[in-house]
Amino acid sequence: MLKKISIFLSIVSTCSLWSATSPSSLKLKVYQIAVAQSDDCSSPIVLFTSTTGQEQNFLANPSLGSGVLDDGTYNCIMITMDDVIKFTPLANDGANCIAGNEYSIDLCRTTASSNGEVVWSTTDLLEGTTTTSTQCQGTDQVVSAGGVANKVTLYLRTNAVLQSDGDSQYTGSWLKGTTTAFSVDSGNGPSVNRPNGIKLASPFVVSGGGSGIFYVDATGQVTGAGANCEMNAPEFGFR
Repeated sequence: MLKKISIFLSIVSTCSLWSATSPSSLKLKVYQIAVAQSDDCSSPIVLFTSTTGQEQNFLANPSLGSGVLDDGTYNCIMITMDDVIKFTPLANDGANCIAGNEYSIDLCRTTASSNGEVVWSTTDLLEGTTTTSTQCQGTDQVVSAGGVANKVTLYLRTNAVLQSDGDSQYTGSWLKGTTTAFSVDSGNGPSVNRPNGIKLASPFVVSGGGSGIFYVDATGQVTGAGANCEMNAPEFGFR
């Protein structure tokens, strides 16, 4: 049975023994939200689209759009966005993260980050239900040092593997399907193959309801331990 579904976002605040600090704001410029029942993100259904993009503070409980969906379990959410994000630390962390200052970082770029890891530089860009492959640009994570805003699609999948180290969480995040993405991880160990996508902790289940709560838990994901103030991948899921 088809149902009109709205997706809202909420921020989860939890305590972490490993926390650096948390963001008080997390801003993404969003062009499209789509979902798919398959965990390889095939046959997407678009719930929201904006030609010019809308900047959303993901920690301010925005509405992410609405659409008509069948009952079922949706194991993939696709967010087409600019790969430059803005975040504000809640507290100081090291010498590089100052509470109240807004920082911008480039997530999809062509060269190594400050910790030496080469970040995947291709995106399977989803516009409507058509996918094209395009290269990201930018020479460093820090926008002022050469980062460039590119339109990318972030693939969140229930069968992706959550990585424990920082930038590697974004490796292959811009690629659909379940094939692995090659990553050079010179800062944290040998080269390895990693699954595409960022882990979606829980699927979106449509069964008689009219809304879905998409949560982002960014607790402890801001760190100033490196050369820059950086943002690790939050936990994403539905409830």
